[in-house]
Amino acid sequence: YLDEENYKDLDVSSLRKEIAVVYQDFQAFAFSIGENVLTKELGGREDEDKVWEALRESGLSTKIENLPDKLNTPLTDEFEENGISFSGGENQKLAIARAMCKDAGVIIMDEPSSSLDPLSEYDMYLRMLNMCRDKTLILISHRLYSTKMVDKIYYMESGSILECGSHEELMKQNGKYARMYHIQAEQYG
Repeated sequence: YLDEENYKDLDVSSLRKEIAVVYQDFQAFAFSIGENVLTKELGGREDEDKVWEALRESGLSTKIENLPDKLNTPLTDEFEENGISFSGGENQKLAIARAMCKDAGVIIMDEPSSSLDPLSEYDMYLRMLNMCRDKTLILISHRLYSTKMVDKIYYMESGSILECGSHEELMKQNGKYARMYHIQAEQYG
């Protein structure tokens, strides 16, 4: 269901407007930073404000503010000599800003921290949970550290839900989730 409506009763374009996805392998386009975030040309001050807000939320605004052409800086030097390339973590933050700019009610994030170091990952999760506090966030992650912060965890294998509950509930069940969590925790020991 999407709010009170069965998703099957909605047309595809309505669903697409309500869902934003951040993929693990983000695609940056050879456009300006602003166009990459907004996914269209900036139409004026309102669009710029929306992009800046999304960049602040994703943790990328400081870097962009320090660029000579700011939002107009081209991504990649494929077509523009003054274009820049982002690191994997910066691209991930750009992807999150793009999803925030869409202002969808449902945000799906597939391994959103895969390119981040542990401190950036922790900061990103705090920002992301704050950004999505009034939205439905579906977080796909193999790093179970991140699951401690969410309301409900669905542990899946082979397309089936095997366990469901909060982190504390699943740890008390001492099932597959708890075993995986302990294994990962030992690696960071």
